[in-house]
Amino acid sequence: MKQLNLCVVVVLSCYLQVAKSCSCILQHPQEYYCNADYVIRAKVLRSQIVSPTAPPPPPETDFDTEDDDFNMTFGHDPSVGGTPEPVYDYYSDYSDGGMDAARVWKVKITNIYKGKELFKRGKEVELWTPVQSATCGIEFLQKGAFHVFAGSYGGHYSDKYNINSCDWVVPWTALTRRQRKGLKSTYRKNCDCEIYSCSDFGVQTCMSIRTGTIFPPEWSLPSNEDNIDSCVIRGYQDYCYLEHSACVLKNGKCRWEMVKDTRQCLEDM
Repeated sequence: MKQLNLCVVVVLSCYLQVAKSCSCILQHPQEYYCNADYVIRAKVLRSQIVSPTAPPPPPETDFDTEDDDFNMTFGHDPSVGGTPEPVYDYYSDYSDGGMDAARVWKVKITNIYKGKELFKRGKEVELWTPVQSATCGIEFLQKGAFHVFAGSYGGHYSDKYNINSCDWVVPWTALTRRQRKGLKSTYRKNCDCEIYSCSDFGVQTCMSIRTGTIFPPEWSLPSNEDNIDSCVIRGYQDYCYLEHSACVLKNGKCRWEMVKDTRQCLEDM
């Protein structure tokens, strides 16, 4: 999975969505899927900060991690009761643990959409992320909640499953119907179609997430009729395509999938 260097933040400022001090490029879920090494649905169990200088964690309290229809619908373990609580790491009042520290989220896999050679369904795995949100770390997830995680293997934490706040990490209950279908089949079948992230500030400047190529302002994206291998999103104004569509190959060309949900969203805008 290609990682984009944040040193280009100034150049990319017209593309960025900001999560505290961590800047991320707005991407379509299909691009997250196609660029990821793995995409899984998993239940959040617990987290801890791993560091050579950190004290040992306190004893853990196990709870039922069995899956059922209620869990899949509402995103948490009914045995816990009430609203799912955030999982706080063991050292929330501790320092960052040094430059080598990481926050490790332990999750139980309930489905594998990409990376079946890396995981087994039903197993518990560790997902590594920076400790601080300012460095794109994922600080809080809800205990017992189901999330989709699209991340990389290796990278910042070598030989580990990496995630950060610029990856696609989203509660299962927040996914739209088209996004769930995309995870099951549509995204995988259409990774040959690339989705460019374009500015929506008047000057059409686009970027390839896969290659990191930034097209200069004077570059003009081919019209939708001529461009055969890609689709574009121009920020949140293309919300309907982000939430209710996929870029699919049809008759030799990549086009936005226009289904009932897409058309209804466009009509409602």
